[in-house]
Amino acid sequence: MAFGEFRIEGENATLRIAPDGKLFLTKYGTAEVPIPLEIPAQGYKGDSVAALQRHFAACLLSSEPAESEGIQDLATVRAVDACYRSAESGLPVKLV
Repeated sequence: MAFGEFRIEGENATLRIAPDGKLFLTKYGTAEVPIPLEIPAQGYKGDSVAALQRHFAACLLSSEPAESEGIQDLATVRAVDACYRSAESGLPVKLV
């Protein structure tokens, strides 16, 4: 199990990740639909942290770019920030 549920609400749909890693899409006005996703037995949850650290260390030593560079993660940081601002204000926050 993960540490809870994650939900992203957009203008046309909601994307939900359940604690067990399953993914669901709800287009507004329709029922929630599961999105087929194979969840690996290894590398998910705690294993993913160790794998990420090994990957980053190898990239630092080899000067190869990492699979996920910091600039790419800014969209995630913006989304998380919007979630906090929405929770604080009680209003939707549009991502720009």
